[in-house]
Amino acid sequence: MPLAEAMGYIVAVSVFVTLADSVRGNAVAFATIKLTAAGWLLYSAVKLWRMSFCTDARSVREVFIRVFLTTLVNPKAMLVGTVLIPVGAVHLEIWVLTYVLLSTLAGLGWVAFGANLPFGVRRHTYKLASLVLGGFSLAAVASALSI
Repeated sequence: MPLAEAMGYIVAVSVFVTLADSVRGNAVAFATIKLTAAGWLLYSAVKLWRMSFCTDARSVREVFIRVFLTTLVNPKAMLVGTVLIPVGAVHLEIWVLTYVLLSTLAGLGWVAFGANLPFGVRRHTYKLASLVLGGFSLAAVASALSI
């Protein structure tokens, strides 16, 4: 999962940094990106809500692809690429890689946290994560419609 997340952020943040000027100047394009991210987050939330909690290992390929695709449309990548990294930044790759490293470390922290939860709590994490994703999806839609 951390490798898929890192690769997704490298691609997504790099694309958003590259397109920052044109996206920032085009409200329709910016709203479209937000709505695409909202749609994927909502789809992921529904899929996660319906998924039964299991302790069986899932296909590594399946998990890798889902994490990679979800990271590609993560609104956080859009925010970092269009707002936090300065336009025309010198050594852009260092900015992107620094964000990827920090994000991956945070992701590993969440994985460790989740792995240490008592089973009685852990079995509800899919539903909780689904609600969080649904909330982010609604926030992205509200943000897109307010432009």
